[in-house]
Amino acid sequence: MKFLLFALLFTATLQANTLDELLTVPRSEALNTNMEIQYRIIVPESAAEGKRFPVIYWLHGKGGRVLDDAFENSGMGYYSHRFYQDAVAQGLMQEAILVYMYAGAPVTMWANMLPGELQCPPPSTRVFRNVCPGDKCPAGCENGEETFDGNDYQVETAFIRDFIPYIERNYPVRRGARNRAIAGFSMGGFGAFLYGFRYPRMFGCIVSADGSLITESQTLFLEPVTWENYFEENEIYLKRNSVFYIAEVYQRWASRQDPSRLPKFAVIQGGLYPWYQNFVERLDELGLEMTRRPHPELDPELPENRRVNHHVFDEVMARDGDWIHSFMEGCFPGDP
Repeated sequence: MKFLLFALLFTATLQANTLDELLTVPRSEALNTNMEIQYRIIVPESAAEGKRFPVIYWLHGKGGRVLDDAFENSGMGYYSHRFYQDAVAQGLMQEAILVYMYAGAPVTMWANMLPGELQCPPPSTRVFRNVCPGDKCPAGCENGEETFDGNDYQVETAFIRDFIPYIERNYPVRRGARNRAIAGFSMGGFGAFLYGFRYPRMFGCIVSADGSLITESQTLFLEPVTWENYFEENEIYLKRNSVFYIAEVYQRWASRQDPSRLPKFAVIQGGLYPWYQNFVERLDELGLEMTRRPHPELDPELPENRRVNHHVFDEVMARDGDWIHSFMEGCFPGDP
């Protein structure tokens, strides 16, 4: 199946391209934050016939590769596109637009950073944990400065208030929540559920592929650089961005809604599952409907040395790529 990059930028010209082109939202169309919004996008060739499509927003994990030249040949870009093509060819889902925004910094958890002056991660930590290698550090940190401006990393605001409206103004997408799916891996899985619970009227389908759906205390243990330096250990701010807290807020809202109009959530279990098992159990306690895709080798009855502990996007897609796209198709309205 052939695809063309639909690069509108105030025109209606279809250009023969794929994910190799890194695009930037013009500042004139991103007025709610100071972030430079960079992204890649691919649109089906049939857009030339005047068709419009549902859209899938893929959120990358820690580090991300959206800025890398190799994005279309490896990692999230390659595997999400490849298995999407396979799903369409098999008739498992209709054609859709695939969108990949960069989170502004390698580790943001797709949440707004605490506004104001924040501490840079220690240089040794950046190198050892691959948090912000080279020129991917927050502006200022790569120059040896001790602080940077958290106002420049309001990724949630940028995504919800600037990026989605920009995509819908400039690309042939169908409007409405049921035509928007959001999916993420690792840190991106956290972001997908963060946005799905916080903005339930915006998305029809939310998928966390082995997402970092963990508590603040666990996050401080697993990735202290993220929360100590980027969020300043502000307990109120951490709670406001905790998927546990937001799920409870969502549950209170959802209990008053027509169940047929609620978004659909799915969790694809993988190597991180031992760290977010308590979150999944909490969703069960809240009575929230969620489709769970268990990993076949995460059976607790198996000997520990036989349980898979891999946390790799291509393995997730190889195992569950068809299932993910079938799930999304169940969220989308039929092809008009």
